[in-house]
Amino acid sequence: MLYEEDFHRWVERTVEQLRDRNYDQIDWENLIAEIELLGQREKSTLKIHLRGLLRTLLEYKYFPEHSSPHAKDKLLQHRQKIRETLEDSPSLKDYSEELFEESYQRARRAAALEMDVDLDTFPQESPFTWEQTLNPKFLP
Repeated sequence: MLYEEDFHRWVERTVEQLRDRNYDQIDWENLIAEIELLGQREKSTLKIHLRGLLRTLLEYKYFPEHSSPHAKDKLLQHRQKIRETLEDSPSLKDYSEELFEESYQRARRAAALEMDVDLDTFPQESPFTWEQTLNPKFLP
């Protein structure tokens, strides 16, 4: 099957078949799976960058002397990627706000491991609001 042998060629052929409205030749099962993956990738991108952003904010706030010299750059990059993802997929805004608490808990655990400190070093609830977290001028 072309999908498994040469993915790029499969994409080209599928696009061609769609343009030609040759619907009976389309590999619908794999096309649907790929479209679903696209949506999952957007959510995954959001999760990764929100966790990274919150982890960097925690390190910056609680251990500024150990914070990476590139912390501000990391904050900027995570914020830009989150903003781009939300601009491309505005329907993920509600999802991202729901994800905030879960992301904070994961970022908290990651920061504790990375800084080799007790988890209780960081508060149970995020010391940052959603708005602060995304604000490019906010530094704790």
